[in-house]
Amino acid sequence: MWYSQLVGPSLKDFGEGKWRAVVPVDNILCCPPWNATHVLRINTTDPEQLQIEATGCDLGNGKGKWKSGVLGADGNIYCPPWFASRVLRIDPYVGTSELIGPEFTLPDPVKLAQEFGDSIGDGDGDVSDENWGKWMDGTLAANGCLYCQPWCASHVLKIDTRNGSVELIGPDLGWAPDKYRAAVVATDGVIYCPPHSARRVMKVEISTDTVSFVGPDYGTKPGKWWAGAMTLVNTILCAPHSAGQVLQIDLFRQMCTLVGRDFGSGEAKYRSIVQSNDGCFYCPPCNAPQVLCIDPLTPDADYVGPDLCCGGFKWVVAGLGEDGCVYSPPWLAHKSLRVDVPTRWARQIGKNQGWGGGKWEAMYPHEDGFFYCPPCCATDTLSLDTLIGTTELLTPELGREPRKWRCTGRSAAGELYCPPFEHDKVLRLTFKNLQLESPSGTKDSPLSRASSRVHESRASSLLQG
Repeated sequence: MWYSQLVGPSLKDFGEGKWRAVVPVDNILCCPPWNATHVLRINTTDPEQLQIEATGCDLGNGKGKWKSGVLGADGNIYCPPWFASRVLRIDPYVGTSELIGPEFTLPDPVKLAQEFGDSIGDGDGDVSDENWGKWMDGTLAANGCLYCQPWCASHVLKIDTRNGSVELIGPDLGWAPDKYRAAVVATDGVIYCPPHSARRVMKVEISTDTVSFVGPDYGTKPGKWWAGAMTLVNTILCAPHSAGQVLQIDLFRQMCTLVGRDFGSGEAKYRSIVQSNDGCFYCPPCNAPQVLCIDPLTPDADYVGPDLCCGGFKWVVAGLGEDGCVYSPPWLAHKSLRVDVPTRWARQIGKNQGWGGGKWEAMYPHEDGFFYCPPCCATDTLSLDTLIGTTELLTPELGREPRKWRCTGRSAAGELYCPPFEHDKVLRLTFKNLQLESPSGTKDSPLSRASSRVHESRASSLLQG
């Protein structure tokens, strides 16, 4: 069975809020620094002799520097700045890092807040989010360029990962906070960004690097739409966050409309959207009382399943399981959520983990049919079996410290690694019999044992039932 393991040296000297993103490149995982001074590099070529080290140049003690990164066309990792002032480029193989492109600074955030209001940061409640983050993670296009939608910055950021050039494109969008959070690459080769606190849907033409807008003015209400997804009928659907209705972007007609019933003015209603095998989209409730089902053909949107109570930031991430159902680990809710797509019903599964705590933030869908969730404020790693709909806490218990790990990356061997945020060590999720040899005399890997893990877990569940 799988289990959790703390590996490598203590990284306590790098302080609090060390790393919150990880980018896998073959057997190497690189983590751009959030509050840490250096990039963290995890070399998993030999799982028995892991190489975990802070590498590259000293990037300073600034807070919230980079929150994301992508593997570029040239084999380097590119990280758009959040509170940092420049783009970070990491060579994962050599282990070097450098700042590239021009320096980007924001005006005095105190004056900005007085004029425009406060930013919510990236919505996770970090104290440092009182400052204004510049760009969201962005979208890597087929032309090798990373296009980053502006959060509080004034322009779209373009990073050409073929040659390392960095530039701002499109019109000046001003300094208003929290403009665009989501970005969807559509079938027409255009990136569409539903407005979070901006007024209109933004579109980025990849072929021409032009930025324009589509649809009506939706006003300045903050937090309108948090996430969006492409449908099979050439539309984009965005679940309501503080907006009252689902937003539909019609690519063919270049029109934006509100569809389905009005779900009211409450904040943070839905933060994730998952397409299922029936063609519909399902959204676990964050502060909304029920699961949302969106039918792109009608189009229509309405509640399904039982009332799960209003408020509470219950579930914030979700994924489609092997059984065709939607799964979501609890953020502040008591239990995990399973949305049964065939019956359009929902139920909570697993043991009661208690209310609150920001328990699990990251979720990794592994090829063995399980979702693995490293503990953020929970005490254990959560495993979701998406074939039979059960949950399990992996051993051992990892302590009650808050915000221990906030992201996870997969090695080439199939193991999962989580850089520490508030914890002192890297977390590895691995198979317990890593050192055992198979009858053929070769050492097993997590991938070769995935099917046996599945059979063991499900056989045990059937016997218990």
